[in-house]
Amino acid sequence: MADGAARTRGLQPLTRLLALLIVAPSLGGLPLPDLTVLTLLLLAGYRHSSPAALPRLWFGIGRLRWLLLSILVLYLGFTPGEPLTVWTPGFSHEGLLEGSRRVLVLLSLVTAVYWLMATTPVPQLVGAFDQLLRPLRMCRVPTERFTRRLALTLAALDGVEARYRALRADGQGGLALASAWIAGLEQQPPDDDATAVGCAVPARSEWLLLLLLLLAVLTWPR
Repeated sequence: MADGAARTRGLQPLTRLLALLIVAPSLGGLPLPDLTVLTLLLLAGYRHSSPAALPRLWFGIGRLRWLLLSILVLYLGFTPGEPLTVWTPGFSHEGLLEGSRRVLVLLSLVTAVYWLMATTPVPQLVGAFDQLLRPLRMCRVPTERFTRRLALTLAALDGVEARYRALRADGQGGLALASAWIAGLEQQPPDDDATAVGCAVPARSEWLLLLLLLLAVLTWPR
């Protein structure tokens, strides 16, 4: 993660987090061509900023392969419209397009989240969440407990995925893989260093960038 973070120091962690929170809710309303371009841009940006972290992204997408296939099949078979061919009357052209669009929504969101995690060290990411939730403290909401648990969870992700890939490389699979993986999780000690660090407040130029991004999301043709 450190290499990717070093390449993207220009933006504060809170700016990156807010950019994700601005873009993510709008993905479901984008048309298929726009989503295709956005997904390709996210993948290109991820590869440019964090080439060493690409296996982690493929791991995350691979864990979702059956979900992605299920989404495509459900839309393909249950969306009324023009049949794809005369031999497949239950599969519609509209279903293929809508299923592909929904798959790209999930792929672009997963890529954006993994990109954020790959370019922002865990303490800085947790610090950004702490900045985001800070106004809730005025209402006496105990946000410290949430940020602490978030830090421990994020810090454990790298170890969890690395352990899984190591077990697969050793030839384990099925129940043996699952039991060994769970046993490793139970024996993994908590990371006491996974705490939030203070992050600088975004500069005015970054707030302006977020405002422009918000305006682009609100005015983008659907």
